[in-house]
Amino acid sequence: MATYRTTRRPAEMQIMEHVLAAFGRAGCSPALAAVLHRVYGDFSLAWAGMDAAFETLDGQAWTRDYPTADPIAFPAIARRVAHMERLDGTTVFLAALEILLDGIVAEAANRGRTPAA
Repeated sequence: MATYRTTRRPAEMQIMEHVLAAFGRAGCSPALAAVLHRVYGDFSLAWAGMDAAFETLDGQAWTRDYPTADPIAFPAIARRVAHMERLDGTTVFLAALEILLDGIVAEAANRGRTPAA
């Protein structure tokens, strides 16, 4: 994804510098920092596209269609639909980002860290 959406403009260069430097300060090797930067960047862009598509297509399905699902045929939905209805895009994005960042931390701990100086 990153190769066809790269602008190489000053703002992009600055954020790339900050993110790569943060991974470096966290002890990631240059190779791992490069991979993690792409993971983070591609996640963010993919989420933005998905969120826009969701709102364009049908942002109301959770509150209109799922509550009317047959609870005998779909018991898991029936037990959880009230919670699903209350979720908003920001809550879900922040949860997904936290999970992604936890994974990045775990990956950095398992491989690619540079020895402490």
